[in-house]
Amino acid sequence: GNYNATYSLKELYEKFSKNNFESPHKSFIVNMEYIDEYKRNEVKLKSGKIVPVAYKRQTEFRKIFWNYLKRRK
Repeated sequence: GNYNATYSLKELYEKFSKNNFESPHKSFIVNMEYIDEYKRNEVKLKSGKIVPVAYKRQTEFRKIFWNYLKRRK
């Protein structure tokens, strides 16, 4: 869903990063549990929304995503 908050994305990321939230792009924070598909430059959420993965974050985000998947098993 959509939520209105008075926090910056950086502040929200700091609050939620311990709970499977990551930032694939400076303008987005996603819950890893809701990623349906992952491509190098985008993630598709279970809602159908597409979130870009910033070029500079692609390598790091891929590592974070695979580590998340390993922890889930």
